[in-house]
Amino acid sequence: KTMETLQGEKFSQVRQAAEKVFNYLNIKDEPKAADVIFILGGSSLEPINRAAQLYKEGFAPKIAFVSQGGKFGGEAVWGMTEVEKYKQVLL
Repeated sequence: KTMETLQGEKFSQVRQAAEKVFNYLNIKDEPKAADVIFILGGSSLEPINRAAQLYKEGFAPKIAFVSQGGKFGGEAVWGMTEVEKYKQVLL
């Protein structure tokens, strides 16, 4: 096999794995009342905006988020850490 074929196969495997993870995490259930809304860090503001919406609608009294300091967002995207950006969006 050529290097290009191997790289194409590897990309295909990674893509399939990523789709499985996305489909698992892409919850389609209706939200229910909870103690806290958890958000995973990343370069998209969609999760934090959704968390803010759920908070305002009374689904939970708290929002918590997990970040590794911006590997997938943060300073490279916004010029500030994910935590700082999320705080800015929420306030």
